[in-house]
Amino acid sequence: MTESLEKLILKDHSPIGDCWSSREAFNAGVISLIIPTIFIFPWFTNKATYQNPSSSLVVISALIIFAVIGFFLIGKGFYKIYIAENRNKRKSKFPYEPWQFDYNWNQDGIEFNDYKNLYKIVLYFGFAAVFSLPLYFLFINNFATNNIKIWFILIAASGVIIWALGSAIIGFSYFLIRQFKYDTSYLKFKKFPYFLGEEIEVYFSNKKIIKKGNKLIATLRFIEESIESVKRGRQHIQDIIVYQTYNDRKNIEILEEKPQMVKINFLIPENCKSNNMSKNFNKSYWELEISSTAKGIDFNARFLIPIYSISKKRKPAERAGRAVPSV
Repeated sequence: MTESLEKLILKDHSPIGDCWSSREAFNAGVISLIIPTIFIFPWFTNKATYQNPSSSLVVISALIIFAVIGFFLIGKGFYKIYIAENRNKRKSKFPYEPWQFDYNWNQDGIEFNDYKNLYKIVLYFGFAAVFSLPLYFLFINNFATNNIKIWFILIAASGVIIWALGSAIIGFSYFLIRQFKYDTSYLKFKKFPYFLGEEIEVYFSNKKIIKKGNKLIATLRFIEESIESVKRGRQHIQDIIVYQTYNDRKNIEILEEKPQMVKINFLIPENCKSNNMSKNFNKSYWELEISSTAKGIDFNARFLIPIYSISKKRKPAERAGRAVPSV
């Protein structure tokens, strides 16, 4: 078992937070809907554009793009408002029990699969397909032209879109194969929640990876997300940087013939931080990663762990947490 307090940047770790507040998402969505509204009237009043089918298709496809982006951002803004209001209600009801409002926990355990990753890639793929519509109609409209500048723009834009779609297809294939190979993993909590300074004990189950002779690597880490200015090319943009500030690793070898679950335990230092995912930005949380090398695609699953500090204002009988029935 190796323990480390070194602060490291996890470049391949996806954050659970984002850079958008509810107001920013809503305002950006409204702006995306206003932009096509401004341009739609000149399109209707311009007879030359109206009578040209190819130009009309370019304008319509551009309007669809702005409309899709606008409604998506407005929906995201309303969803963030709903989540915040629901969290505030639970916080007022359980002010000294942050696990009641910090995250939507299942007190028995938590599962992991790649369906969410597949869903994201499908959304990106769909957006790229819609985004390519104006280019497609512009290509048809200027297919017979000898204008080198237009052809250069079309080829450059086509290359970007083909690269984006190709990346989406590769990513989708990877997560789809991994999902079929390993299916869904589950982590059962022995009690809920866990507190700083005590030992956590969880039970990992996945019949496709838990086999005699297999070796697992269990890594407990504390993650802190930070919104920072990052240089991309010549511009600086706001992006989420994922830091690991605590790390404890344990090697597990499966010795039983067909175990249903594998017990994993770690001792959490008392001077560490607790989960704080209820913030709008810069979320921090405990995570247990279980990995294993295999032929083709390696196994990797990440689980959020309900680890909190004990509030001194709670009654002693309430500080022990709720025990989960034995497995």
